[in-house]
Amino acid sequence: MTGTGVGPELIRLNGVNASYDHHLVLEDVSFHVHEDQFTGIVGPSGAGKTTLLKLLLQTLDPVAGTVWRAPDLRVGYVPQLESVNWNFPITVFECVLMSRKSSRIRPWANASEKASVSAVLDRLGIGDLGERHIRELSGGQQQRMFWPERSCGNHKYFFWMSQPVAWTSQRVTIFCIY
Repeated sequence: MTGTGVGPELIRLNGVNASYDHHLVLEDVSFHVHEDQFTGIVGPSGAGKTTLLKLLLQTLDPVAGTVWRAPDLRVGYVPQLESVNWNFPITVFECVLMSRKSSRIRPWANASEKASVSAVLDRLGIGDLGERHIRELSGGQQQRMFWPERSCGNHKYFFWMSQPVAWTSQRVTIFCIY
């Protein structure tokens, strides 16, 4: 974990237990993450990293303890690349465009939204790949396409990425606070 830990608290777990079919997979987990921290969790398959994600995304309720997220916190998730249907007929630009949050009723992007997506693609270093099909990207380019930084705006982010990394056969779970 890096950072001073003096920024506003964004996530807190207190004494959390989680289970599937009455089989306890996480027991008495407590931690907190502040706005200026970068945290990584390393563990083998089955250690509970994805269960922790589900708790933080509020798609799984703890059987004991509490999970708290700052009310204005936006959560981004980069999926494991093998879980994406890379044959889905969509370009990089269209994929990033789908991440926009719009109060408009019509699904079509306006010129401002398109310009914002182009700027984000440039910031991610994949601006020249916008018209490519998503399966035509390298693994690193695919991951950058899913980074929550792509959503346009100044919001606090909790970002979760669960991927194998080159230097280990274990999965690494990384929390990034924007």
